[in-house]
Amino acid sequence: MEWLAYGRYGQTVVRGGNSATSSRHAAARIARMAGLRAGLAPTIEYNTMILHRFRACIRALPMALALAAGSAAADVQQEIQALARQGNYAAALQKLDQAESADPKNAALMFQRGVLLAESGRKDEALAQYERVIEQFPELPEPYNNLAALAAARGQYERARWALESALRADPNFALAQENLGDLYLRMAALAYEKAQQLAPERQALQKKLQQVRSLDVALPPPTTAPKN
Repeated sequence: MEWLAYGRYGQTVVRGGNSATSSRHAAARIARMAGLRAGLAPTIEYNTMILHRFRACIRALPMALALAAGSAAADVQQEIQALARQGNYAAALQKLDQAESADPKNAALMFQRGVLLAESGRKDEALAQYERVIEQFPELPEPYNNLAALAAARGQYERARWALESALRADPNFALAQENLGDLYLRMAALAYEKAQQLAPERQALQKKLQQVRSLDVALPPPTTAPKN
């Protein structure tokens, strides 16, 4: 199952009232979200991390950030990416610390910290970082999606579902979050069918259903423990 996340431009759907005030609020929200997501990089390096068969956390924020934040910010992003590509996460995070000290409310930098922490194996800290991004920028779908990938890899399927559904509320056109949600439902279905088979082993139909679900992902491991919520 693939769990992917990246910064990108995308169409934003905002539902609201018909009044002029709500229209202005919707327009302001769209403008704010477009600006924030511009910082999450229109172009992406696909450098994925495998988490128990879940793919997650694309390395983001390359040169295209210059379109939104200026060439100096783009240079910093490039330096951070180059260090991370070399596996020098300590230096990358140090460089990120310096950039954030100058701009502590930068959504792109905050998101990148989560990516670097996850890729360097510091998954608890990455989860906490994505939660901070979500708290400050709830309109961005990408942090929800990355949080879901990490949560799902831990068997925290209800938490992952909440995060993916939140991503889709932020942007109903976010295709990767929709795909990830489908993969999550497959995993949860496999667990449910396995439990049902344990309760009623004589029912051959359950075995058939379980095989059908697993056939959609040949690498789906047999669940051995109950998922964590």
